[in-house]
Amino acid sequence: GTIANTLYDAIVEWVEEGKAPGTIIGERTAETTSYTDAITLEKGSRPIAPYPYSVRYTGSGSINAAENFACVELKDAEVFITTADGKLTLSDVDQEFTAVIRAEYPNGWKATSAVCEGATATSLKQVGDTYLATFKVGDMLNMTEGDRYITVTLFGESTIKESANIYSYPVAYEGTTTSSEVYAQQCATDNGSSLSLKDKISINIYVGIPDDAEGWTAKLYYEKKGFDEAVSTYALDKTSANGYSSKNNEYKFVYSDISAKEMTEKVRVIITDQNGDPVLIKAKDGTLKKYIDFCAADWANIMINDPTRSAETVNLAKALLNYGGEAQTYFDYNLENNANAAGYLASEMAAVTVNDLKAFAPVKDANASVVGENGISLSLKSETYLNVYFTKEVTVSAENLNGAKIAVNKSGKEWVAKITGITAKKLGNQYILTVKNGSTTSTQKYSALTWAYNVLEKGTSAKAIPLAKALYLYQKAAVEYFK
Repeated sequence: GTIANTLYDAIVEWVEEGKAPGTIIGERTAETTSYTDAITLEKGSRPIAPYPYSVRYTGSGSINAAENFACVELKDAEVFITTADGKLTLSDVDQEFTAVIRAEYPNGWKATSAVCEGATATSLKQVGDTYLATFKVGDMLNMTEGDRYITVTLFGESTIKESANIYSYPVAYEGTTTSSEVYAQQCATDNGSSLSLKDKISINIYVGIPDDAEGWTAKLYYEKKGFDEAVSTYALDKTSANGYSSKNNEYKFVYSDISAKEMTEKVRVIITDQNGDPVLIKAKDGTLKKYIDFCAADWANIMINDPTRSAETVNLAKALLNYGGEAQTYFDYNLENNANAAGYLASEMAAVTVNDLKAFAPVKDANASVVGENGISLSLKSETYLNVYFTKEVTVSAENLNGAKIAVNKSGKEWVAKITGITAKKLGNQYILTVKNGSTTSTQKYSALTWAYNVLEKGTSAKAIPLAKALYLYQKAAVEYFK
C-alpha cells in the first residue's frame, strides 16, 4: 500500500488546531514483495479520502499517480450490460458494450464521465433517468474471461447554494453487474407512434418483441390518470386480440380516451418479462429506455419539424396544437404545459370572423319553437358530440349523418338529441334533423361548427371565442388534409 507522508502533520494539526484533515496524498516507493520475488510494486501515489468520500480511478493516466484519482461521495446505482449480439466476450479486445446506469439523480447533478474497470467511456448520453455509457473491452484493466464482476462508476458534480455562493462537490454513482448478465438479446423495440383523428383522438404505439420472448406483458398508462395504475394490460401472445399484427410482426397499442385539452398528456407503454421485471426498449437511434411516452402534441411537433411532410400535414399539426392550446385555456387545464407554446396560427386566429362561419349557422323552420327546440351545445371530451335540446317530447330522425349516429334521451326536463361519431373532417357537416312532436314536424340543420358560429355571432363569451375560432381552423385543416 501507500504511506501518507503528511499523515503525522495532519494529525498534529487536527489535535492542536482543531482542523480536520482533507484529502491526504499517500506515496509508495518501488519495492519487491516479501512473499515472492515475482511481483514488483512500482513507485506511486494515491489520494486518501476523508469520510464519507471514496477514491476512484478517473479512467485516464497512470494508476500509480494520485492526480488520476478522484475523491467522491459514492451513491448506489443499478447497472447492467448490453451488447450487439447479447454476449460479452472479455477476450475480444475490440468488442464494444454499453453500460446502462440507473439511479435517482438529484436536481443539479449531471454526469461528466464514466469508467468501467479502468476504461473510460467512449460515449456518454442521458435518456431520462438513465445514462448510457459505451466502452471497449480492450480498454478495461486486468479483466480476463474468468472474471465475473464488472463495476461501473459515473462521475459528476452536485451544486448547493448557500446565501450568494454556489458550491460544487463531487458525487459519483456506482453499481456492479456480472459479465454473464447481458441484456441486449431481451430488448423490445420502439417501432414508432401515430395519431388517429376520428371521432376520438387516439394514440397508437407500435412495439416489436423478440421471437423467443415468452410470458411478456405490455401495460398502458395515461398521465392524467397517473402512472401508478395501468389503464390496459396486454398479454404478448401473438394474438390479434392483444394488438399483434403478423404482417408487421409487431404489436399496436391504442389509447383513445383523449380530449382536446389533453394534447400534452402522455400515453406510456411499459413491457415486463415473465418475472414481472421491466424490459428495456430500444429506440430507432439505438438508445435504450424503460418505457415509451407519446402524446398528441408529440405527433404534431414531429410533423411540423419534418421537412418531408406535406403542407397539408404541417398545417393540420399546427391547427391541432392551436385547438388543444385554446381548449386548455378555456377549461383552465394544465396551463403550464400548453400544447401551443410556439404560438402557431396566431395571425390566422386574428383573421377569423363570424362571416367565415355563416355556412354553419343553424337552420330552423317556423315549427322549431312549436316542437320545443331549445338550443345546442358541443362536448369536447374524448369524443366530440353535438347536443340539440327540446323542451317537449320529440322523435328525431337525421339525414346526412355520414357515419355519425343520433339518439334521443330524456335528461331532466328536456329531451336531448345527441349526435356522436363526429370526426375532425366532419365538424362542419350539416345534419338535417326531422323533429316530430305529436302531429307537428320541424326540419332543422346543425353541425358541430354551429356551436362555433353561435359563439362568434353572439359574442357574449370572450373565453369561448378563441376556442370557437381554433375549432373552425382545425376543421378546415382536417378537410384539406383528408382530401
